[in-house]
Order: sequence, then structure tokens, then C-alpha cells
Amino acid sequence: PESDLIWYRMITVIWFPLQAILIFGTLWWVTHSNHLQQWEALILFYAIGIATGGVGIVYAHELMHQKPAIERWLGDLLMASTLYSHFRSEHLRVHHLWVGTPRDPVTARYNEGFWRFFARVLVSCPRSAWRAERALLARGGKTMWHRSNPFWRYGALQAGFVLLAWLRMFIFFRC
Repeated sequence: PESDLIWYRMITVIWFPLQAILIFGTLWWVTHSNHLQQWEALILFYAIGIATGGVGIVYAHELMHQKPAIERWLGDLLMASTLYSHFRSEHLRVHHLWVGTPRDPVTARYNEGFWRFFARVLVSCPRSAWRAERALLARGGKTMWHRSNPFWRYGALQAGFVLLAWLRMFIFFRC
């Protein structure tokens, strides 16, 4: 029963605040400590990227499939914090419909190596998501500039995270 899944749900719901603390806490710590070499800071930020991508995107995927709007919003926030918001549109509007076919950009091709797959996905997924949302809007008689286009939300959330990170750096360097 769903009532037995409370801890499963809690771990996905609580991850966004933890991920935000991880990202911005690390930014603060690195900019306020002078004992790290540049290569050490780079490795640290790479590890943060692995954690936010490996855990955050997986949890965001689970959250975007939930019914409560707050959980879907948490999924959007997690995706925005990794600057990969278009994943929601691509996953729900393309991947679910075309999984395992050439029309699905995130289905690996036969004998395709990781780096080739990775490069293809980075280029083709945003385009695929954009086309899917544009087609959905067109079916509703709306243009891609309509306020219901989720790419506006994706862009605003991602810009907000970049601005927060930039402000963190700007405030540090002014001190």
C-alpha cells in the first residue's frame, strides 16, 4: 500500500534541500577557504556534479512521475540545479512514447559507445524536447511563445540557479 512507502517518498522529497545545501554550501566553503589548490577545487566540483547528476537526476525522474504538484516542482528544481531541465519534456513527451526506437534520442544505438552516446544525447535531447513541446502547444492552438510553454519555467529556474551561484562568487570577491 502507498502508506507503506512514506520513507521512499521522503528520501526523494528531502533530496532537493540536501542537493541545494551541497551545491551552495560547497561554493561557499571553496570561496571562503584558501587551502585548496585549483585542481583540488576542480575535483571537488566534479564530485558535486557526479552526486547531483547521479542522485539528483534519478530522484527528479521519480518526482516528475508523481501526482502531487509539489513533488513535480521538486523534480523541476532538481533538474534546474543540474542545468538539465529539458529532461522532463524529453522524458515524458518523447522517451515514453518512442523508447527503443530511432525516434528516441536517449535510447542507445546498437554498438554505440558511451562517449558517442553522451555527445549525441547532449545535442539531440534539448532539440527533441523543444519539438515535442512545440507540437503540443500547436495542437492546442498556441505558439511556442505562449506562457504555458514549460521551457519558460525551465529557463527561469536554471537562470535562477546560475544567478545564485554567480552572486555567491560576486559577493565573495567583493569581500
